[in-house]
Amino acid sequence: MATLKISELSVGDWVMVEWPDGERWRGRLTQLSVTGGVEVCCANGKHVRCSSSFISSIPITAEILEKNGFEKICGMWYNSDTLMEFEQYKDGWCRTINCGEYSVYFIKYIHQLQHALRLAGVDKEINL
Repeated sequence: MATLKISELSVGDWVMVEWPDGERWRGRLTQLSVTGGVEVCCANGKHVRCSSSFISSIPITAEILEKNGFEKICGMWYNSDTLMEFEQYKDGWCRTINCGEYSVYFIKYIHQLQHALRLAGVDKEINL
């Protein structure tokens, strides 16, 4: 499991909580501590506090993009509400503009998609 740096996260980000026994829960960060502690409200209704070493990123998939209003058009994933488009590239997604003519940045994980939407001024809830 690749752990995340606290500096890469924001309250509200989706993460995966992975316990040593193999149990895994998806959840949203509700609190971050400079000492490395986090609090997560998990999709199963549990609130947990743990070290950031127990959380990892959730990869973006085509299914998650579809659930969030993106449509595949000519090889690009486009959302008319957010005016964002992504192209699958290697093991992640490349944010493009002008029908793929310009590559803006590369993302792989849900929390990075959340940050990209926030930076673009889009207040959108991500559904997993």
